[in-house]
Amino acid sequence: DHEKAEQEKDGKPSVGGALSDLHHAVSDKIQSWSPYHHKQGATQKGNKTTSVKGQKAPNSTAGDNDGEQVKDGIKAEDRLGARTRIGKCTILFNGNSFWERSIQTHEQHDKIHGYRLHVLRQKLLDDVWDKPAYILSLLLRELAKPNAERLEWLFWVDADTIILNPYIPIETFLPPPDFDDIHLMYSNDWNGLNNGVFPIRVNQWAVDLFSAIVSYRYYRPEDPLVFRDQSAMNTLMLEPRFAKNIVNAPQRWFNAYQGEHNETLQPFQIRRGDLLVHFAGVPAREERMGYWLDRAEQHLDDWEIPVKSTSY
Repeated sequence: DHEKAEQEKDGKPSVGGALSDLHHAVSDKIQSWSPYHHKQGATQKGNKTTSVKGQKAPNSTAGDNDGEQVKDGIKAEDRLGARTRIGKCTILFNGNSFWERSIQTHEQHDKIHGYRLHVLRQKLLDDVWDKPAYILSLLLRELAKPNAERLEWLFWVDADTIILNPYIPIETFLPPPDFDDIHLMYSNDWNGLNNGVFPIRVNQWAVDLFSAIVSYRYYRPEDPLVFRDQSAMNTLMLEPRFAKNIVNAPQRWFNAYQGEHNETLQPFQIRRGDLLVHFAGVPAREERMGYWLDRAEQHLDDWEIPVKSTSY
């Protein structure tokens, strides 16, 4: 066909061909992730999800074997017909109390702003490639819906992120309507791209990017991938077809790292009133997370402040 002819012509696969191969490879997985099959015996207390094995609250749905949890920050009957525009997504395998507490800080944020949270809890691919594959599956799932029902943005957050100021809406960081050609915002650290937190628009462009990321190591096996999926994403983002639709944001906006306890701060480190803190590749991670989780769970007035009173 046309895609194969194109590949044979220049020796490199097209994005369309990569997506086709990927679809065949993971189609069974994607079907199993459908969150629209409610399990029986759900219980609910207020708007909090309470889970026991085999049970979900009404505002939480799960795929087969509880491989995915989907939680709406605001229940459908309380949205009064309003559309959910933004969905968060993350992956958490066998999370201990620190990681689960981190997810709970996001749930509080979601309740305030009405975001939907997708949490994948089973392995899909080898190594770290679950992440781009899961994002791709969510993009395809949303694009299969009618326009009026789709999410407009996905906001990826690594599971080692803690919301410190739930009053900061994600919309603060999104491009205004006049910049509708911007589909991805990212931040760098001292190693280059850090894809631990980023918003991406739900559209065909995003599908093209993430299908290319997932298939990258198969079609460019000679390329070094020091940071694996992150390196693949960084290389593709530099290519002309993607680069013009991307904006590099200050790291502190939505991907800040921890500061020192005496608050001697670098530009990339968290300040009071900032959205979240991310523990990317730090030693003694759970000990550090515990310190900041304790702080987040105190809901301190000097940290949880309105966006108008912050440096945003």
